[in-house]
Amino acid sequence: MKKNIRKFIWFFLMMVLVLSACSPLVAGTPTATSQAPLASPGYSTPAAGVYPPPFASYSEVAAKIPQAFQGGGYSLPVDVGKVQGLDQINLTDAQRSLLAQNGFVVDVPTPG
Repeated sequence: MKKNIRKFIWFFLMMVLVLSACSPLVAGTPTATSQAPLASPGYSTPAAGVYPPPFASYSEVAAKIPQAFQGGGYSLPVDVGKVQGLDQINLTDAQRSLLAQNGFVVDVPTPG
């Protein structure tokens, strides 16, 4: 007998839960509220102090760069037949030509 009552109470509670989730209670008809008109769309300069402090401070590091590139083990134009790993990427003929001419090529990244 106790088992049946317990099952009935669980069934009743589950039904109440399901029905309350499926049909929300409506307190009444919503009324129109007066709101201030929204600002016209556009962008303006934010007020001073709006942004948080920077994440970190970076100090300049002095570097000495030579006037001309001295070496690298190759000279231009590059023989693309000697470039390692070139068979692992897909380059167009125009990109291969730029690689040979400049020693590098820039390609748009592919998503994924």
